[in-house]
Amino acid sequence: MAVSGMGLSGMFIARADKFKPAARGKALSSRRTGGMVQAQSTTLLPTRARHNRDFYLEARTCRAACNRASKRAITGAKSKAYISRIGTHIAGYRPMKKLFITALMASAAWTGIAASAHAEDSPWMLRARVLGILPDEAGTLKAGGATLPGDVDISDQYVPEFDITYFFNEHIAAELILAVTPHDVKAVNVTVPGALTDATVDLGDVWLLPPTLTVQYHFTEMGQFKPYVGAGVNATLFLNEDEGSVADGISYDSSFGPALQVGFDYDLDGTPGGWAFNADIKKIWINTDVKVNFTTALGTHVKADVDIDPLVVGVGFGYRF
Repeated sequence: MAVSGMGLSGMFIARADKFKPAARGKALSSRRTGGMVQAQSTTLLPTRARHNRDFYLEARTCRAACNRASKRAITGAKSKAYISRIGTHIAGYRPMKKLFITALMASAAWTGIAASAHAEDSPWMLRARVLGILPDEAGTLKAGGATLPGDVDISDQYVPEFDITYFFNEHIAAELILAVTPHDVKAVNVTVPGALTDATVDLGDVWLLPPTLTVQYHFTEMGQFKPYVGAGVNATLFLNEDEGSVADGISYDSSFGPALQVGFDYDLDGTPGGWAFNADIKKIWINTDVKVNFTTALGTHVKADVDIDPLVVGVGFGYRF
């Protein structure tokens, strides 16, 4: 961040000379001691007081300069030049005074640098959202090598979700989302010659664990409104498979597929870092092979090639540290 040269010079031109009291005459008090006149200068005490006042005023000026430096977040070479300039200005003071003021200035300048880095350069952001998992399912059923009429139906679901984002720079970030979603599964409009006609078969329920990693590009030229786009990969694990009331057993294969996203953050306090409102939409491609044991009901096994391909819609809040 640029810092005005006039601002800095104005802070440090406040010299001690400016605050010197008017010159006092060499008022002497004399007293006779043994016939001799002994001059006793009364300027010693005012000189010491003047030094003390100059030191106080200089320290106050330096502290005010530090506060301005903290607010303006002087960084890098500018902060070094800034502290060096302070050291030059106070060089005429005694070593202990110089050490004290230099330490004070360095501490305040470092506070400003750290505060600026915390607000503007922190790479971590956490979000908590409510997700709507909306499958766009389709399936192909087969038994004994023959394709069966029918399809699959997978329920929508709404769950809490947490994600973590790491910013490599102002525009590029990586996001990892984690959520677990339970879904009810059915085979619908199923026809098995001699057994079922246009039937709906309960296939129980299953839990999906679909960690998704995306690389994002953030647009930062719109003030508090910061849209982004992303692309990445998804790995879906199927947990706690329940075959339902008809089948004798069911299994799902894990899935790997691409993911796309678009969303935005809106800074609630109008400054980098802190709290933000977030809205996000992802399209995730999930494909799994499902094996269903219908030995008791149909005397056969049914295999299904199922595309789940959900649209994932989320809203929530994030905090950038």
